[in-house]
Amino acid sequence: MVGVDFVEGMLQLGQLKLRARGERRVRLLAGDALALPFADASFGCVASAFLLRNLADLEAGLAEMRRVTAPGGSVVALEITQPTLPGWRQAFRLYFHRVVPAVGALIARNREAYTYLPQSVDRFVTPVELARLMEAAGLRDVRVRRVGLGTVTIHVGRVGHADHSRAAARAHAAA
Repeated sequence: MVGVDFVEGMLQLGQLKLRARGERRVRLLAGDALALPFADASFGCVASAFLLRNLADLEAGLAEMRRVTAPGGSVVALEITQPTLPGWRQAFRLYFHRVVPAVGALIARNREAYTYLPQSVDRFVTPVELARLMEAAGLRDVRVRRVGLGTVTIHVGRVGHADHSRAAARAHAAA
């Protein structure tokens, strides 16, 4: 198992947590989600949690996740989303935009990071739009599941067996 993060501090914290649990099967690497340091079709599953809304180029990030996923494998993305239930949407928005930054300021002493969080979710694409972008990146059978009263959405797409052979042929022809 391999974990990748762009921020060295996150990798250091992750390494400390892995050591504390005695976990030796996970390798953590510094890397950019827009240029993953892996060969094509390296993994049976590529998963991200709360990453996509932070990418400078969402389409390129999805294409890169697809590139390193083996035929028959899955790309899974977990993202915070705006709930759609009437009443709950307004309550969540109040909590997310007012309470979360205040708690972040008190506990983490970083109001800015916890103000950025709801703003980034507000700017991010809807679950339906993300599903379309995953399909445009070449993922098949994209499924969307809302959990946590709609505050979190799980997207799963599959890499088809013919997808990699077509991509490899294009890359070979361009070389």
